[in-house]
Amino acid sequence: MQAAWKVNGLYKADPQTVATELSAIKCTPENIVEYAKDESSELHKCFEWDDTIAGHKYRCIQAQQVVRSLVIVREETQEKTPLRLFYNTGDRTGEYKPVKLVMQNQDEYQSLLQKAMNELRVFKQKYGFLTELEEIMNLIK
Repeated sequence: MQAAWKVNGLYKADPQTVATELSAIKCTPENIVEYAKDESSELHKCFEWDDTIAGHKYRCIQAQQVVRSLVIVREETQEKTPLRLFYNTGDRTGEYKPVKLVMQNQDEYQSLLQKAMNELRVFKQKYGFLTELEEIMNLIK
């Protein structure tokens, strides 16, 4: 199979060579990073090796995980719901906003709805080959 990057320009490495390298190892995050430490590997080009820069980027990822991990608790039952407390509506700022505020702002609500529709399309593209999900895929149309 031919490999390509989902987003062009994100990585400097050749996607076909990276796919070949990944196919040769057990693909766990730890193994991938270990393999990529070899400067002669194509995978090496996919990582930030300056620990100061990488540390900051990792903490930004952790910040995203923190904000995405908060869920709403139903006051009457104290039961957690799968609804997130904060949402990123997809604007250029990358700001997460409380769901209550998003629901009150028509533009942000429409933006979140559009984001949900896009995610459904991606889900359909990703899993459309699974015949067991055919009914669900038809509903997504």
